[in-house]
Amino acid sequence: ELKNKSILHAFPIVFKVDGKELPTRPEGIQGFKLEVKVLFITCLQQHLDDILAVAHDAGVKITNFTASPIASDHIVLTDLQRNFGCALIDIGAETVSVSIFENGSLASVHIFGIGSLDITKDIALGLRVTPEEAENIKLGVVGFQTINKKKLDEIVEARLSDIFELIDKYLKKIGRSGL
Repeated sequence: ELKNKSILHAFPIVFKVDGKELPTRPEGIQGFKLEVKVLFITCLQQHLDDILAVAHDAGVKITNFTASPIASDHIVLTDLQRNFGCALIDIGAETVSVSIFENGSLASVHIFGIGSLDITKDIALGLRVTPEEAENIKLGVVGFQTINKKKLDEIVEARLSDIFELIDKYLKKIGRSGL
């Protein structure tokens, strides 16, 4: 259902002609029934409208959109990695994105509403420091002499474990865990 959403990208994943899965696009193949499994990358329409409004107010003309998991794949991955199959995991400030590539193509994308700011919040609470101090500790700006390094490691490891458990749960859901 696409209620309040806008499609940014559409990637054909699987093609079938007369019930038989094809290894490539069905160009030049004859049949009676064509089936296509498509991966849609969407965003909330309100978010898209907000971005367009801010860009317009700044005098920037937007000609196209690319979702960040798609854009980062072109920068980070090689063709060989995409062909053999891999997962690209981007831990951002507020989200973690997981992009799965198989046979040179994007096969799956998922975004989790958790990120490195959650680590900062955990550090602030666990070490009883301000969020600004916690961010500096996380980034290594503050020397470790002034804080309990073991406690910091436990805090960071706990949140990263949560993040990677979510990722593994997703990979299990799509049949890719342990590959």
